[in-house]
Amino acid sequence: MAMKSLSDNAASVHPAEREGLRGQGFAFHDRCEDAARLVASWDTRMEHASALARTIARL
Repeated sequence: MAMKSLSDNAASVHPAEREGLRGQGFAFHDRCEDAARLVASWDTRMEHASALARTIARL
């Protein structure tokens, strides 16, 4: 997965990759056709963030 930072809170993510992430239970905001805004809360658990990182690395 080639993620390109668009700003501090958005990354360029191919639509097929977004659907793959959603299919595995991850949620995020579509910013436009090729960008997504990844958001976490202040109390996000490390295991959830690590699971997202591992999944992105496999794409």
